[in-house]
Amino acid sequence: METLEHVVTRRDPPAVDRYLIRGHLWERPARPRGRSEATCLARAAALVSGWVSRQPWPRGEVLIDFAYLLREEPRTLVDVALSFVPAAAARAIPAKAWWTAARPDLVVEVFNDRESRGAVTERAREYAACGVRELWVIDPTPGDCWVDMVRAGGEPARLSPRQSLASGVLTGFSCPVADLFR
Repeated sequence: METLEHVVTRRDPPAVDRYLIRGHLWERPARPRGRSEATCLARAAALVSGWVSRQPWPRGEVLIDFAYLLREEPRTLVDVALSFVPAAAARAIPAKAWWTAARPDLVVEVFNDRESRGAVTERAREYAACGVRELWVIDPTPGDCWVDMVRAGGEPARLSPRQSLASGVLTGFSCPVADLFR
């Protein structure tokens, strides 16, 4: 079983992405995001950031490629592609930190061809078990794009590009799913 200290102090070349889930280390070859994955992630970040900018102060923050210690025992440390943390949690994160024990309210993952759907599903279960209130898993596969939205305690809802994504965490946030793909 890996320890948190071992995972966060490793300084291996960035050839491997690592997740510590319930004390077990998951690794996958690291490589830059593909065009469709990067585009969907950028669009999701722009939409969520736009929502944040319309909120009164103090506002939460949108974080990209940030790590969260979601569980102490057994330890779960995950690097999240896109997340939203409420204002109080954001203020508690030091400016130079690359991980925190705070919980994000929203996690957005973009499915890619580097890992299995089972690995994404396992992380999604762990996010929910650790108190993440909402998760969006975006699949940008051309011709078969979709978004799975999962709220804490709920079942996944698969949304097609013809539907709207309405957040239960970001009050008043709604967008056509197609906006994530075009």
